[in-house]
Amino acid sequence: MSDFASSDISFTRPELTRCIVVGVYKDRFTLVVATDEPCELSKTTLLDGDFSTTLSDIKLFDMVQADPRSHTIKFS
Repeated sequence: MSDFASSDISFTRPELTRCIVVGVYKDRFTLVVATDEPCELSKTTLLDGDFSTTLSDIKLFDMVQADPRSHTIKFS
């Protein structure tokens, strides 16, 4: 049995992910995962799908907290 199959190892996906808004449309947003380093957009990871929110005044290049499972922006 390999070390990777051990029951002592577990991974819990974080509920919220820190993201940068890279696309703003009428009622949806496109996000990339933010890094701790100075952000170079050409090297970021684009999240699949469009995200929605009930928050107002979200603009291009804003830093937000998003839930990748529900595709919603929770905090800006």
